[in-house]
Amino acid sequence: KKVADLLLETKRSKTKRGVSTVVYDTEESNVYTRAEWYHQDYKTKNNLRIAGVLIAFVLDYASALAPPDVASVLQVLRTSLAVAVVASMLPQFVPAFDKFFG
Repeated sequence: KKVADLLLETKRSKTKRGVSTVVYDTEESNVYTRAEWYHQDYKTKNNLRIAGVLIAFVLDYASALAPPDVASVLQVLRTSLAVAVVASMLPQFVPAFDKFFG
């Protein structure tokens, strides 16, 4: 009903070229809804994920150049880092995480 009332209150005007525009009367809202927990500090989290992926690529390259005993450690580090990056993105794709962490 609110949407219908708002649409009825719109004012239509014609411009010189015959294109109609819709003008809404708006009021400032005092209602603020906080986003889900996994959307908070997105820029920081995203930068950390990008850094994690880049470090995983560097570790992969370094493991190809390193002696076998060092290479195995670098591969474990790379895999662990890649798993951590993917795990940090899961709440955005799986709504069930919101029940546990939200």
